[in-house]
Amino acid sequence: MNFLKNNSYDIVRFFINQMGIMIFSLVLYISCGFVEDVSVKASLQLVVSIGSTLFYFALLYYAAWECGAKDKVRIDAGRLKKLPFKGALMSLIANSLNLILSITALICIVIYIGSPELHSDTSALGNAVGILSSVYHFISAMFIGIANAFSTLAEGLYANLLGCIAFIIMYFVTIAVTGFGYFMGVRDYRITSLFSSRPNGARD
Repeated sequence: MNFLKNNSYDIVRFFINQMGIMIFSLVLYISCGFVEDVSVKASLQLVVSIGSTLFYFALLYYAAWECGAKDKVRIDAGRLKKLPFKGALMSLIANSLNLILSITALICIVIYIGSPELHSDTSALGNAVGILSSVYHFISAMFIGIANAFSTLAEGLYANLLGCIAFIIMYFVTIAVTGFGYFMGVRDYRITSLFSSRPNGARD
């Protein structure tokens, strides 16, 4: 509980970044909807998704780096215990709703696929999958184009399964990016230092 209390500002900040990119992505997807050619529309949605996702990751990385840089001052002064995976843990908490919805949907899809007797329009399980899927698609709109591209690798229920898995993968990539940003910030490393011969910790 102390972790949540002490880091609530940054956790909320990560979630707000998601909501901002969600709105940005939805606006762009709506614009793509005016394209009549299905293949062109799908390609545009994929481009929008990749662009929005990269922008989202950049925002998260910068926010996590700032958080790590602030913690470094307190760690060096002996006022804060060093937690190497703090950034990833904060991101995990910020993405908890996304993961709960998508993993629950994944379990329901697997059960639904393995239970042919449930395959009907009135199936409660099928309706649950639809509701869960709609919610995490909406709040994670930046990943829709990427997930749709994955889902084209299969058909029917298996396409839904692949799409759901794609969302879950992207959530964990999000956590990794945030964790990496914090890791770099708490060590006062710039991203450019990975491609530079300058000493570690040197400022740009």
